[in-house]
Amino acid sequence: MASASVPWSPEDYRSLLLLWARLHLPRALWRREGPSDIVQVALAKAYSRRDQFRGQSEAEWQAWLRRILARAMTDAVRRYTRKGGDQERSLNAAMEASSCRAADWVCDGNPSPPQELMGREQVRRLAEALEHLNPDQRTAFELHYLQEKPVKEVGQLMHKSVAAVAGLLRRGLETLRDLLGDAPL
Repeated sequence: MASASVPWSPEDYRSLLLLWARLHLPRALWRREGPSDIVQVALAKAYSRRDQFRGQSEAEWQAWLRRILARAMTDAVRRYTRKGGDQERSLNAAMEASSCRAADWVCDGNPSPPQELMGREQVRRLAEALEHLNPDQRTAFELHYLQEKPVKEVGQLMHKSVAAVAGLLRRGLETLRDLLGDAPL
């Protein structure tokens, strides 16, 4: 069966799914269902539907997990806001775009095909390392570097001064460099 040939476990991608959920789940929903709740639902679906995966590569596996997560987020948005339509497709596209930004960030711009492969692994390592930052550092990093928001806007969203956000970013980058070691930052 297909599930026996899948060498990846959904659980190994929890940090990456959490990163995507934090970046794309509307913050207004976090009081009712947070990113961790949505990821738990997505992981349960991935486990139960593992035999439906038809891809061959890790990139296809990540895309499959991303679609499951997009559906889980769309379901949550519908439950609490009564919005529907093409939300799932747009969430999936937004997660793909943020993955590309993260890969570009760890590969310094235009990656070659081998760098692209390494970039996907680095993005996963980055997602895991982000889990070790304190919540304010992680939020500042994600908003500034992965959602490309200016520091001033990050400060407004976080209700912090520009200097405070700059300090969070600096300390967060230092911690990430320690955690990731030889990975480019």
